Formats: sequence, C-alpha cells, structure tokens
Amino acid sequence: MTSKWELYRAGVLNFWYYDEEFFHFADGKLLLRGSNGSGKSVTMQSFLPVLLDGKKSPDRLDPFGSRARRMEDYLLGEKELVDRDERTGYLFLEYKRKNSEQYITTGIGLRAKRQKNMDFWGFVVFDNRRIGKDLRLYKEEKTDGKTQKIPLTKRELITVIGEGGTVVDSQREYMELVNKHIFRFESLDAFHELIELLIQLRSPKLSKDFKPTVIYEILESSLPALTDEELRHLSETIENMDQAKQQLEQLEKDEKALKHLCQHYSTYNEYMLAEKANEYLKSEKSFKKLAEEKEQFVAQHREYEETLATLKEETQQLSIEQEVLRKRELDLSNHEVFQAEEKRNETAEKLQNVNKEIKKKERFIDEKREQERKIEQNLNMYEERFEQLLKKLTEQLEMMRNDALESSFSEHTINEEDFQRNREYEFDFTVWKREANAHFDRLEQINGLWKEHDEIQLRYEETYKELGELNRELDQLKNEEKKWYELVEDEKSRLQESVFEWSKMYPDIKVDDEAFQVFLQRLNELYERYHFEEVKQPFTNQYYQSLESWKAEKIKKQHEMKLIENEIRETEEKLRYWKEQKDPEPDRDRQTVQTRVLLKEKGIPYVPFYAAVEFQEHVSEELRERIESTLNHAGLLDALIVEADLDIQYDRVIMPNPAMMAHTLEDYLKPDVENDSGVTKERIEAVLRSIIVSDEQQGNEYFVINEAGQYSLGLLKGHAPEREKAKYIGRAARKRLRLEKIQQFEEELQLLNTQLREKREQLAAVDERIRHITEGFQSFPTDQNVKYAYDQWKETKLKVESKEKETEKKNEKLGQIARKWQQVKNTLRNKTEGLDLKFSKKGYEDALSYMKSYLKELNDVQITHGNIVHTDEMIKNLNDQLEALQNEIDEAKGEINVLLDQQQRVSLELEHIELMLTKMGAEHIRQEIQQIRERLTFLKTEIPEKIKKQADIGNQLSNMKSKINGLERKLEFAKVLVQAWEELFAKELERGLVFVDENETGSLLDKAIDISKKYGSVLKENTRLSVTERLNRIFFQEQPNLIEYRPAQEPADWNKQNPFVELSLDEESELKANDLKEKAGRIIILLDYKGQRVTPYYVLKEIEKDILLQKEYINEQDRELYEDIILKTIGRILRSRIQRAERWVKDMNALMEKRDTSSGLTFSIQWKPKTAETEEEMDTKDLVELLRMNSRLLKEEDLQRVTMHFRSKINRAREMLEESGQGNTLHQVIKEVLDYRKWFSFTLYYQKTNEPKRELTNQKFYKFSGGEKAMAMYIPLFAAAYSRYQEAAEDAPYIISLDEAFAGVDENNIRDMFALVEELGFNYIMNSQALWGDYDTVPSLSICELVRPKNAPYVTVIRYHWDGKVKRLASNPDEEFTFTSSI
Repeated sequence: MTSKWELYRAGVLNFWYYDEEFFHFADGKLLLRGSNGSGKSVTMQSFLPVLLDGKKSPDRLDPFGSRARRMEDYLLGEKELVDRDERTGYLFLEYKRKNSEQYITTGIGLRAKRQKNMDFWGFVVFDNRRIGKDLRLYKEEKTDGKTQKIPLTKRELITVIGEGGTVVDSQREYMELVNKHIFRFESLDAFHELIELLIQLRSPKLSKDFKPTVIYEILESSLPALTDEELRHLSETIENMDQAKQQLEQLEKDEKALKHLCQHYSTYNEYMLAEKANEYLKSEKSFKKLAEEKEQFVAQHREYEETLATLKEETQQLSIEQEVLRKRELDLSNHEVFQAEEKRNETAEKLQNVNKEIKKKERFIDEKREQERKIEQNLNMYEERFEQLLKKLTEQLEMMRNDALESSFSEHTINEEDFQRNREYEFDFTVWKREANAHFDRLEQINGLWKEHDEIQLRYEETYKELGELNRELDQLKNEEKKWYELVEDEKSRLQESVFEWSKMYPDIKVDDEAFQVFLQRLNELYERYHFEEVKQPFTNQYYQSLESWKAEKIKKQHEMKLIENEIRETEEKLRYWKEQKDPEPDRDRQTVQTRVLLKEKGIPYVPFYAAVEFQEHVSEELRERIESTLNHAGLLDALIVEADLDIQYDRVIMPNPAMMAHTLEDYLKPDVENDSGVTKERIEAVLRSIIVSDEQQGNEYFVINEAGQYSLGLLKGHAPEREKAKYIGRAARKRLRLEKIQQFEEELQLLNTQLREKREQLAAVDERIRHITEGFQSFPTDQNVKYAYDQWKETKLKVESKEKETEKKNEKLGQIARKWQQVKNTLRNKTEGLDLKFSKKGYEDALSYMKSYLKELNDVQITHGNIVHTDEMIKNLNDQLEALQNEIDEAKGEINVLLDQQQRVSLELEHIELMLTKMGAEHIRQEIQQIRERLTFLKTEIPEKIKKQADIGNQLSNMKSKINGLERKLEFAKVLVQAWEELFAKELERGLVFVDENETGSLLDKAIDISKKYGSVLKENTRLSVTERLNRIFFQEQPNLIEYRPAQEPADWNKQNPFVELSLDEESELKANDLKEKAGRIIILLDYKGQRVTPYYVLKEIEKDILLQKEYINEQDRELYEDIILKTIGRILRSRIQRAERWVKDMNALMEKRDTSSGLTFSIQWKPKTAETEEEMDTKDLVELLRMNSRLLKEEDLQRVTMHFRSKINRAREMLEESGQGNTLHQVIKEVLDYRKWFSFTLYYQKTNEPKRELTNQKFYKFSGGEKAMAMYIPLFAAAYSRYQEAAEDAPYIISLDEAFAGVDENNIRDMFALVEELGFNYIMNSQALWGDYDTVPSLSICELVRPKNAPYVTVIRYHWDGKVKRLASNPDEEFTFTSSI
C-alpha cells in the first residue's frame, strides 16, 4: 500500500503581519491558539482552503461567510497600522510522504496594490526541494547596510523552480495542480465538492442555517454519485433504443402511407389491367366479326361470278332468238295490224318505261332514306359525343380551376375567360400554355430550391448528429485521456515512492539531494523531454561511480592478493631452496652461477672464500659479524679460491699475495675444506695471509680491513653495514643460517597465507558488494507501468487531437451548411413572394403536382376542345348532308308524282289502241305479231336486263371486291389492333402489379376473360379519369410522408413504334387508334429503396419485414437494457454503492456510539430506504434485496418487477426531459432518476441516559445545548468528509480545518472529538482561544500560540509540542516533529 501524504509544514512570506514564518505539523496536525485579534483565524483560513484550490473570495476568508475580509487587505495590512500600498507575498503548504523523505510543496504568490486588482500565481515544487532549505522565496538585498528579504517576482520564481516544479497563472490551473499532485480526484467537480464540504465543516456552529435537515443534505451529497462513465453505456443504449423506436415509428408511418397509396394504386392497377383485358377482348371479338364478314363476302363474290357466267350464256341465247324474231317481224311488218300493234307496243313500252322510272325513283328514294338513316345515326353519335366532350371539357376546366387555385396560378382566370369567349371556334392555346409552363417552371425551380433546402437540412441534421456523435466520442476519449493521464501521474508517484524505498535498500547507490532533485524534475517530464534512462541518470551515474569504486577496490584487492600469492610462491621457493640447500650460499649473479657451473664441467677445482675457512674459537660473535660483513661488502666473501691463476669471466678470483710479518686474517680464520675439494689448505692460508687486518693504510697492493668493519683496496675505501651475525663463514654458522632461514620462511609463509585468506574474504566482500550494487541497479524500479500508461495516454491524446480536428472540421462544415441553408431560405422567400401558398416544401410540392396536373389537363382541354370543334364540324356536315338528302328525296317524290300522271295518260292511250285492234279483227296475226312483239319486247328488255344484270353483277363484283379489300384493310387493322391490345395486356400482366394466380393455365385470351370477369366491376364503378385523379390525389397527399423514398410517377406510355403507320386508316380506325394510344398510357409509381427503383408493393413488403426486425431489435435492446445493463452492470454498481454507503453508515454509527459524551448523550444515524413513488415502482428495500441477489438466480416474477421498476424510472426520465424542454440531456435526467442517494433518507437519532432513542428533528435540535448541537453536527460531518476523501487517491491526505474548534463542547466531549478525528486519520489545522489539545486521545500535536499585542503590525509565534503525554516548549523555531502516531 502506498504511504499517505501528510501535512508537514505551512509557511508565509510577507503576508499580513508576518515577515517569514514556518508552522510545523506533528503527524499532520497543527493547533493555532491565541486571544481575539491575534490572527489565528486569519492564519488558518489563509492556508485552508485557500492553498487547496487557490480561491481567494472574501466569503472563503471569513468563517461567518461575510465578504468583508479581502485577501488584498490581508496582504497589504491595515492602512492605519502600516503605511504600505504595494506588497508581494507567498503562502505554501509542504506535504511529506509518511515514512519517507519525499516532499511536495504547493503554494501561491500574491502581489497587491491598493485600489487595484491583485495578481495571482500558483506553484508546485515536486523535485524534493524544500522552501527555506533548498530554495528561497526571496532574494536578499542590502539597503543602508541592512539585509532585506525581497520576495521573488513570478518570473524570478519560475527561474528558481526551473524544471523541478510548475508555475501557473490562474486559480483553476492551480486547483488542477494540487489535485494532480496531492489528491487525484477523478474530476475537479469532486475536488470542489470536497472543499465546499470542508468550508461547511470549518465552522458549523456559526451557521444559522444548520439543522438536521441540512446535515442530511450534506451527508447525501457526500455519497459518491454514479459517474458519467458508469452511466454512459446505459444512456447510449437508451438513446439507441429511442432512435430505434423513432425509426420504428417512422417505418410504421411509412407503412401506413404505403398501405394507403398501395390501396388506391391497386384499384388503379386493377382498372388498367381490366381495361386492357376488356379492350383486348373487344378487339379480338371485332377481329373475328370482320373475318366472318369477309368470308361471307367472299362466298357471295363466288356466287355472283357463277351468276354472271349463267347470265352471259342466257344473253347469248336470247340474242340469237331476238335475231330470228326480228326477221319474222320484218315479214309481218307490212300488215296494218302490225302498224297498229306497233303503236300499241310503243304505247305499252312507254307505259312500261314510265312504270320503270317510277320504280327507279322509288328505289332512289329508298336508297336516300337508307342514307338518311345512317346519317341520322352518325349525327346522333356525334351529337352524343359532342355532349360528352362538352361535359368532359367542363370537368376538365373545373379540375383546372381547382389545380390553378391549389398551385396559385393566377393567370388561369384570364385565360379561361378568353377561352370561354372563343370556345366555339379554333382557339390558340399558345399564350395560355406559355404562361402555365412559366408558372410550372417557377414552381419547379422553387421545388428545386425546396429540395435543395431539404437536402441541406438533412445534411445539416446528419452533420449535427455526426457532430453530436463526434462530441460524444470526443468526450469519451477525453475522459479516457484524463484517466490515462491520472494513471500516468499515479504510476509516476508510485515509481517515485518505489525509488525512495529502493534508495533505502541500496545505500551504496544513494544519490545526494541535488541529484535526487534532478531525478524528480526529470521524472515530472518523463517521456516529454526525457527518456527513462535520462531520468534515472543520477542513479545510473551513482551506480557506475559506486561500481567503479568497488571495482577499483576489487582490482586493488586482487592486486594485493596477487602480490601476496607471488610472495607466497617466492617464499615457498625460498623455503624449498633452503630446505634443499645443504650449505647456504650468498646471492649470486646468474652469469656468475653459470661460470661456476662451467668451471665444474671443466674440472677446475674452486672453493668460495666463505666455504674455505672457519673462525677461530677466540673470535667473538660481534667480531665475526664485522669480519664477514666487511668481506661481503668488499666482494671477497664469495670470491673463488683456486689452485692456480685463472682468467675468469663474470666472477671473482682471489689471487693470493701473502703479507709477511703482518697482522692478517689468518689470525682470525683458519682453512676448513674437505680433502677432495681440489683446493689445498696452503692455498687457503696464502689467501688469508694476503688480507691484512689493521687500522692503518698498508699500500695499494694489499686488501686491508679492521675490526670495525672498514676496508681499503687501492683507491677503494669502505665501511661494511652491520648485520645481525655472521652467516656464511663457518659450517655451524651456515647450518644455523639454513635453519633460521627455513623457520623464517615458514613463518613468513604462514603469515602470507593468513593475509591471503583475509584478502580473499575482503575480495569476496567486495564481490558481494558489487553483486549487491548490480542487483540493486538491476532491481531499480522500472517504468513499465508508467510507460504503458503513458503510451496509452499518448495514443488516446493523439486520438483526441485527431477527433478534435475531425470535430472542428465537422463544426466548420456544419457552419457552412447552416450558411448555405440560410441562403436557400432567403432565396425561397424571394422566389415565393406573391404566391398564395403555404411556405413549406409540401405546399410547393403539392402546388407543383397540381400544376403538373394542370398542364396535363390543359393539354387534355386542348385535345378535348379540338375534338369538340371537329365533332361540331362533323355535326354540321352531317346536317348539311341530311338536308341535301332530304331535298333530293323531296325532288324525287315530285318527279314520281309527274310520272304517275304520265302513267295514267299512257294507260288510257294503250286501252284505246287495244280497243281499236280488237275492232280490226286480226287476232291471229295480231297474236303472232303480239307474241313476236312481246317476245322481242321481252328480249329487248331481257337482253339489256341481262346485260345490265351482268353489268350490275360486275359492278357488284367490283363493289364486293372493293368491300372485300376494305374488309381486308379493316381486318389487317383489326389484327394489328388485337396484337397491340394483346401486347399491352401481356405487358400489364408482366408488370405484376395485380395479383394473378400463376398456377392458372390457359391462353392469354382465357386470362383476359377471367380478369375481365374478376375486375369488371372496377370498370363499371370507375372511369379512367376518376381512378387516375384519385391516385394522383393520394400520391401527392402521401408524397411528403414518403419523401425519403423519392416517390415518382413515371409515365408508361406505349413506346412501341406506331403499328398503324403503314396502314391507311379511316375515321373509325383513326378513333380506335387514338383510343389505343390514350389507353396504352398509364402511371407507374416507383420508389427508391436501397439504391433501386422498385414498386410501392415491394417497399411495403420490405418495410413490413424491417418493422418485424426493428421490433425484435427493440425487444432485444429492451432485454439487454433491463437485464444485462441495469441488473448486471448498473445493478452491480448500485449494489456496491449502496453496500458501501451502508457500511459507511454502520461505521459512522460505530464511531458515534463509542462517543461517551459527558452528558450521556449518544447519537446514531439510519439510512432508510424510501417507499415507491408509483405503482409500477418498487420500494427501495425490496429493490435492494433483489439487486443483492445474483441476477441469474432471480425468479421471472422478480425479474419482471425489477424491469418494470426501472422501466418506470426511465419513462419518468423521458417525461421529465420532455417537460423540462431544453437545458437537460437524457443522460443528465437518467443520472438524476438513477441517483440511488434519492432512494434513501438519512435520519439522526439521539439518546440520553435512561431515555429511549428518539429521532433528532429540527425542533428537538433547537432545544439542545450548544455543546450538544456541536456534537450532533460534528460527528456526521466528520463522517461525510471522510466519505468524500474515499474518492481521492489512496495516498491523499485527509485534511480538515476547524475554526474555534469544539467551542461550547465540554472537556470530556472535546477529548472524544479529538479521538474521533484521530480514528478517521484526519490532518488538520484547528484554531481556538481556549484549547491546548493536550488530550490523551491526541498522540502528537504541534501547537503554535500567536501573540499580537495591541494590534501591533507583527505576530510572535510561541511553539509547543504535545507528544501524547507531555506538552513542552519547542526551543528551536525550526524544530520539526517527526514522531509517528500510535494509532
């Protein structure tokens, strides 16, 4: 667990009546005491809460909450006491981590001038430097020989602090610094709420508003609310559900509109299909009828051809008969009877001609009557059509008037009036059409603007929505960034503390304060300016310095060991040498040794001088030493004695030169050699006699020594150094020397081995130290966690920056769209000026639709009017034809009357001639002539008749041929017409706009018959015009509701090439062709759906599917909302918060119940669950019980109850949002509705000795004594403050301040209050006029008594320390209390 920060020192410089003052805390606790006016409240309130958030408002500085005291007045002092108009001062708080030497200082600088605004700057020092020790807030200047402390300016402070801290300009920045380095609340709001609570706590006894209900509000607000992050998923899910519901509502609206449209579209499609089926059947029937008629005419034509052949044959026979009869008549022509008969025949023929003419005229009249009947039929047809056209024109004009009114086409009235005046004649529609088209173009342009307006609006809304989503994502990223940043700071703090702990464990690598400050400075800017290796560089340097030092020590030890080992080897060698050496020898040169070996090899005998002699017994040890030392120093001791003269290299040979009658070395030494040595005793004696022992010079040819150790040889004179004893001369001496040497080297060897062991131990200790240092350096706290948090923070920060840029661009885009939108709106206002239409897109879309309909109707009116004029002309022509025909009939009737008169006269004349012939009596001749005449007459008539019949039949054949040809043309037209209607019907079927059972078999004609039967009623009950108008009306009515699908009416005219173009059409065929063309056209309604143009039926079907899917999605979201999110996620958080609050209340109760006040008054508190507000909601108690259970184990009925409860809550949230209008978001309202703190209520209880527990109402509270009131308020408020601090970092100090602490509370209760403060672990500054705080419940306390006599411009501080047992005066003003609490 990380050690807590605690208040360690507070300091002022140049503030109020302080020059420079430090206030030390003891375990984070300080008591300021003094009389009224001494400055204890000023001092405390200048530190707390000012140095927590930097806020300097007057109400913060006065415990009474007034605004009379200003920070400027504190800084400058009272004008009456100090003549000062400008001043710079500092306030600071120093924090120390418990059980560590880690320090952080926060403070503020102030600069005030009278009647001017005060300058402010805040600072934090985090590199372990301490004010007054490592840095100063002033500089010293000498004035008039006196040293003055001049407070640093802000710029100078920045320079002094350098990289070891931060200086800021604003109060909020300072508040952020304090929160960042000391408290680390998740948000500044939480930090602010704590400070507000501390202000309330500072002096509750002085507030008139304090009562239990106010305490309840404070306690409630002190509980942690659900955070935005915790509610974010819930809010997003609800918003997603709302969006889904809005989408569902829109889909249902679309479904309703589509159903309405499809209903009328179906009627229209049924009519169109039935109409085409009907026309197809009619054309098929007409075609068959014409085919039958043609067959009849062809058969009749064959009959007429046969008749004509018969007539030709009969005519030939009759012509022959006529020729014979004429010859006989010529023979009888001379008879008188013949002449009379001729007269009779002429008269009879004349009568016959008259009768024929009468019949002809009667036939003419009949023909004319038939023509009259046909003309009258056509006339009736055209008159009926004329009436229909007039009615149609009236309807069309009425519709146009309505469309003109709906489309605000004001020129319609003038054009219609002009048309009505000239409707009987050909009318020029050019002006009318031009004005209508101009108005249509205007409306189309306006609709284009409306379309642009809506597109821009849609883009604006989409962009606004996107901007909102971006802002939400940005807020989320910023929240993540903040959390990662806080984690970076937390990890830095942990790393810093770990380094402190590490430093204690590895003192060899411990850096000095200056280097540690560098580390802290760099740590503050880790990864920003410094890599971690650079941050730990002071320790790295110290490590390598220490490592090198110990490595040098190791090398030194190794070298010393090596030297000892060498000595051991040398000593061992010497020991071995002395042990192996039978006779010790002096040290010789290597070449000398080689020379002697060579002499041995050559067989030249020699004996070193020392080995050839022995001291005589009378020579003392001292003299022996002198002689041997002299000989050795002179080079004779190891010189060779040989028998004969010898030239030798690298060695010395003594050439005997015995002195006669002289005191020589022979007197001291005697020969002592083996017999086989090769050198005789005489030779040795000669040598001894050659060395004179005398104190006087004997010439250059002799070597002279004396007993004092002096010698001379020619130019050379010397004195031998003293030795311990003789070592080489004499066998005993040499043996003794050998034994001594052996003993000496053994002792040396033993000593050297001991030294070697010690050196090895020392080396091992050095190695261990090096290993310890290396391990220590390797175990130096890593930056892994900091690096991870930093990388995440940096990555999130980059995302934030990217998202901010994206948001900025989106905001800019939104502004551009808004400006464009406004421009379009202004243009719309200008373009629509003067039009009596609703200023809306729908209004102008409807107007355009009406105007489109108007233009179509105008074309229809033009066509109808043309048909009317044409029909009128046809009626007039038919009337003229009828009148002319009637005149012809009347004329023919007159001619018949004349012929009847003539018939009567000729008949009388014929009767008279026949009477005369009877009288002539030539009956036989007469009969013959009569027969001949009659036959000739008959033949005369019959032959022409036959010829005429032939001609008539020929004419009839010709006419019949023409009729057959006409029928063939009609049949050809009918066939093309049938094919056209068949194709149109088939195409209509293919459209699939009307349901037809695909399983039905049969020809297309059979299908047409079935459809005609099935939908015949549609044709009877409607007209093409009525179904089209209804469809148009519904289409334009629903078009605004379906604007998203861009509904459009697309004409489906028969785009095939005119099939009749190669046919010659009569008037009837022309009418049928026009009818085909008119009925071939129809409206196709298409909508945009997923990038395709489809029918309304398809869209309706897909929307119905979408509605089902959307309902399933909403149900799933609803389930997730109430089961997964609320029950599992939010429910878990609520359960945790409620349990934490219950534990807090329990702990509070435990604290309060332990308080044994002097009056026997005890307090307790309950956090009672509230009852449900609506029937759908649950009581809090039941809800909490269910929330405590595992959601997977809940019964279905319990799950439903919880779901219904929260659904009711969320519905209320929505209602509240709608009621409140703007100002609140759904997130805020949900946060309020799900605020578990509102589900409970606090209730304080009190109990006095021998009395039952009672609820502490406001009325009961007012009856308490001052001390009892204080107790009732302090205890729960302490608990509230403690709860607030739970939201800070685990190492944050729990700081409170109390003005006139525990005033009105008796001694025993004060003692108890201090115990409660200790138990809650508070750091504090308290002030009191009477208290010393020296209670056994206070383990350590710093006490500063402030003395300011008679409003003096200075304050004296007398310091005391209470150690839990004894209060003592602190003799050293800078004494720091480092005792730890026993809690």
